[in-house]
Amino acid sequence: MARTFLVPTRITVGTIPGKGRGVIATAAIAANEVIEISPILICPEGSIPETGHPLSDHAYSYGDGLAIALGYGSLYNHSRNPNCIWHFDEQLPAMIITATRAIGPGEELTIDYGIPLWFLEA
Repeated sequence: MARTFLVPTRITVGTIPGKGRGVIATAAIAANEVIEISPILICPEGSIPETGHPLSDHAYSYGDGLAIALGYGSLYNHSRNPNCIWHFDEQLPAMIITATRAIGPGEELTIDYGIPLWFLEA
């Protein structure tokens, strides 16, 4: 079976004030539009340390281990009110990013990581 991945053409990586790098729309994106289908690398438990490794801040929980999303997948910033959602497609395997509302050119694309975040603790 052939595997198909969507290469994003209307997003780029840029600098987000106060955040560092992030994903930015370069053109209008419609609500419910798939923005990216990003291949993932599945990493067994313990293969990436929880802290101190360059990939630690870019990995997603996946089964008993972690996944690194290629493409822009590991560069979306977190938001408690995101304009995108994500899910894993285990058949590909890939991470799929979808817009939850219309997004304008120049707007940052954000997701909810779905985990407690140390930098948001009260």
